[in-house]
Amino acid sequence: MLFRRIICLVCFSSLCLAELPDHFFSQISSSSQEKFIGRISITDRKNGITEATWLYVKAALDAYKKERPRCIILELDTPGGELFAAEKISNALKSFDAEEGIPVIAYVNNWAVSAGALLAYSCRYIVVAKDATMGAATPVYEKDGNMTEAPEKVNSVVRAEFANKAALFGRNQDVARAMVDPDSILVRRGDKIIALHDASELKNDEVISPKGKLLTLTAQELLDLHVADYLVEKPFAESLPIKTFEMTPQEKIVAFFATPAVSSLLIFVALICFYIEFSTPGVAIPGLIGGVALFLVLVGSFAQEAITWFEPLCLLAGLLLVFVEVFFFPTLGILLLVGGLLSVFGLLGILIPGLRQISFEPGAFTLFGGYLLNRLGWLSGTFLLALVTGIFIARFLTRRPFRLSGIILPDSMPTHVEQVEANVGDRATVSAPMRPSGKILLNGRLLSAMSRGEFIEQGEEVTITEIRGNTIIVERRQQ
Repeated sequence: MLFRRIICLVCFSSLCLAELPDHFFSQISSSSQEKFIGRISITDRKNGITEATWLYVKAALDAYKKERPRCIILELDTPGGELFAAEKISNALKSFDAEEGIPVIAYVNNWAVSAGALLAYSCRYIVVAKDATMGAATPVYEKDGNMTEAPEKVNSVVRAEFANKAALFGRNQDVARAMVDPDSILVRRGDKIIALHDASELKNDEVISPKGKLLTLTAQELLDLHVADYLVEKPFAESLPIKTFEMTPQEKIVAFFATPAVSSLLIFVALICFYIEFSTPGVAIPGLIGGVALFLVLVGSFAQEAITWFEPLCLLAGLLLVFVEVFFFPTLGILLLVGGLLSVFGLLGILIPGLRQISFEPGAFTLFGGYLLNRLGWLSGTFLLALVTGIFIARFLTRRPFRLSGIILPDSMPTHVEQVEANVGDRATVSAPMRPSGKILLNGRLLSAMSRGEFIEQGEEVTITEIRGNTIIVERRQQ
């Protein structure tokens, strides 16, 4: 019966795995050679499933939407990994199968453990190698240098997720739950596989998984419990047109930029460069470098589909409102407040990719809260390091003349700002280019000043047009 099922599977989806009778391959028409079998490989045991894995799978599915293979083989040999990334991959596989009409077949080539089991359950068919192992999916997290089992609230959500994925393609939900729940007693009662909650419920049942043990299944057990559809001796038939997806160099670079460590480094570079640009007006190179770093962060976030144009637009709109409040149209802080909130929302959306994808319902938030806390940790560390670096620059570099991006601060220039009286109508000279903030020399004193958005070069004469508290507003003097 199982053999017939696989024959039907192969005929309809053109999946031709090894160990099928040789005469079967002659049944493939010549037109089938025009098609190919796509292959996605998740076999990194060292790093497991990460955001980089999600980017790889996403790129592969996007490519296969255009190339239209007969089916896709998802090869799994993984100890698990990040649950948030695995959930995104799982949903993408499910959607691809349903929307594109191209079946996805999981091939468990040794390990499909933890999050890897979730990916296998997300596929229409599961094929296993002789040494395959699948299960042991209780979420864990690192605490005090040790791996600790996640709280019951998290386990409950993961159990439900496994059961839903199993039910999607007609697999036993109790078997799926037992891979997550060590308190489940899985038994065979007659021709049914059921889960018991207490040993007192046992009758003359065959115990498959006792209480206190996570369900982990071998290849033969996966077949017996109808989790897997077929067992193969070899990975694939050599004569088959199998095309393994490989990321292009550009896609690999984007995936590299999307990693938490690299994106945090880019954010650090952007913050320091912007600080140098604003504290030393007219120095364009740091601002350019900071802009490039921020652009690369955006590229990485867009590649993950973790943000849309909504987040950058919120950030730009917020900054625009703040600019209008400060320079053009004071509204007693209303625009400043609204602009600040929009800016913070947009910035967090960019710096914490996937923030809007996290459900803040109690159970779901607990499930993916680890991802959020991890990214917040990277972000907080980045801001702290940038703050310390900024203080170091201000304390030890700007106290003396130094060369920065081709700009030399002359020895005769005052190195500190003194508060002096200034009046509207006073004339001064720009001592450093205003972009739009900068420094002016008034009666031999160096003062901080700001233009109304225009750039004024060093040496030009300006007129003080407005004084807002300690802020001096100037305009270029008309000749």
